[in-house]
Amino acid sequence: MERPERHLERVTRVPPLWRRAPQIVETVVRRRGSMGKFFHRFRTERLFALGLLIAVLGGTGLLMLPAATVTGQVASFQTALFTATSAITPPA
Repeated sequence: MERPERHLERVTRVPPLWRRAPQIVETVVRRRGSMGKFFHRFRTERLFALGLLIAVLGGTGLLMLPAATVTGQVASFQTALFTATSAITPPA
């Protein structure tokens, strides 16, 4: 069994993140961790729609805060939802 101090002798300098990025991406793609397996089940269209829904609901929640209005009153859910949807979706 090694002594606890011995591992300190083998410490090497870690290269900067921008040099390790390709290795990190390759490792993540190869391993496909739990999140990779989760998102692999969805098609691209569903992921896009899910992201849009999360962004709209998050924006709705933020717009319902009193700090989001000039008067300091809480906006109604319908007004906040309409404003968040209008802000996120592109014009036709």
